[in-house]
Formats: sequence, C-alpha cells, structure tokens
Amino acid sequence: MEIRPLRAAEVAGVSARVRHPVVVSDRLARQQSGRCWYAIAWEGEHPVGQALLRWRRPAPLAFSAMLDTAWERRSSRRRRGRPPSTAITG
Repeated sequence: MEIRPLRAAEVAGVSARVRHPVVVSDRLARQQSGRCWYAIAWEGEHPVGQALLRWRRPAPLAFSAMLDTAWERRSSRRRRGRPPSTAITG
C-alpha cells in the first residue's frame, strides 16, 4: 500500500472509487492552495482510502477556541492581586 497526495491526473479514478467528484475536486483545489493535504491510499493502481488533513481549524472550532481564550482572559482578571496559590485553589 502506498499513501501520497492526490495528483490532478488522478481525480477521475479517485472519484469513481472513493468519493464524489465534486468533493475530490474541491479537496484537490484546497490542497493546491496550501490549505490542506489530501492523501490517497493506493493498492497497486486502485485507490482504496483517503485522509484529509486541514492546516486550519474549521470555522465552528475556531470560534470555540476564541471563546475558550476569552474565558481564560476573563478568569485571569479575577485573580489579580491575589497570591498565585490562592488563584489556583480558589
């Protein structure tokens, strides 16, 4: 088995066996723009699997991370003026 990034010439073959053509074309475009890595697993000449690695979080997760960061900042403001041990233990 070989695993490697999708190449433009392989879109039709991967679309026929692994994913819908629109999805494969979209993922190739995102890979070519540097936003992800779309890996295809090959057994001989046949695609048998796929993996998509995104370099950035999807929008809902990015929003969640902003909320987590905002909460951390807000919590640290409450602890000002108190010794570090009381900030940890309450």
